[in-house]
Amino acid sequence: MKTPLITIPPEALGSSFLRSPVLFRHRFGEHPLFSEEGLVGLIDSHPESLTDLNINRFDAEGRLVKLITGDRNGLGGADLINAVGRGELWVNLRHVNETHPGVAALMAEMQAALEALDARFKGARLDANLLISAPGAKVPYHADQPEVMLCHIRGAKRIWIYPNGGRHLPDEHFERVVLKEITEDIPYDRSFDADAAVFDLEAGHGVAWPSNAPHRVENLGTVNISLSIEYMTWRNRLRLGAYYLNGLLRRVGLPQKPVADLKPLGLAARWALAQPLKRLGLHKGRQMLFKREFELVRDAAEDVRQNA
Repeated sequence: MKTPLITIPPEALGSSFLRSPVLFRHRFGEHPLFSEEGLVGLIDSHPESLTDLNINRFDAEGRLVKLITGDRNGLGGADLINAVGRGELWVNLRHVNETHPGVAALMAEMQAALEALDARFKGARLDANLLISAPGAKVPYHADQPEVMLCHIRGAKRIWIYPNGGRHLPDEHFERVVLKEITEDIPYDRSFDADAAVFDLEAGHGVAWPSNAPHRVENLGTVNISLSIEYMTWRNRLRLGAYYLNGLLRRVGLPQKPVADLKPLGLAARWALAQPLKRLGLHKGRQMLFKREFELVRDAAEDVRQNA
């Protein structure tokens, strides 16, 4: 019998599945695509337009101060991996399942496995982003609109996952994310850590968390390779619709009911009201544009470095 691509503990399944963080096992790291040679090939064939190079800067309290973006400058996969190993760089190859048939096949296998475990995954199309990050890289406190599973392939990292409401995710802040007024980075305070579920991830570990739960990540001294797999269940679609409608109501001074207090029927009603308002384009979010501030270059010693 073929070993499953993912293995989720039986006690984590059922009606409470993904109402709290879940640690599971996966076998992505056994696939040749994620060997050293396979990774170089993935990077080499991935469009530069879908390749993000980033460095995060933080203050003493762990809050994001600045996101610095850069240009791959035509360098190949081996050079890019070398650059990651030497600095603070983290690389995001977006939508790798759309550009690489081998990754698409793995996502189809994972989709089938999830649907067999829980009917809520039916139609929740998986979208994979390949993350390659430096030994000291950190991801700031943020909340994603899609639901996310992180499958760790190489290295060691620590992830903090926080409750998806209250002081950790005030409605007014996440409404701004949904309305595209700000990025997914939201206000953070170190006191939040007392309420976090903390996981140390090694190769073969995966972790999933409730819809829109804030989280942050720190690498633990090694180059890290992970797949960030986004998906959207109907429950999350309804939540996002409620946040959208509440955000519009807040902007015209009308009362809102907190999303955490809404029953399924209330979520569905707000989602239904939000759809025509979106189509009307009554609210214009702002496009998030980041000027590229560095590029990767090969110096006289044939080393790859960041050129500001």
